[in-house]
Amino acid sequence: MEVGDVIRIGPWTYKVCQTTEQEDHGILVEMMQVTEGEG
Repeated sequence: MEVGDVIRIGPWTYKVCQTTEQEDHGILVEMMQVTEGEG
């Protein structure tokens, strides 16, 4: 999962705006919702 990736969850579309690796080897992903027709 990288910045710029688009993820669809049901009727919603999100775009990854930031990823941060965590100390426990997880990744914190910040997403912003994209309205239909914008992307």
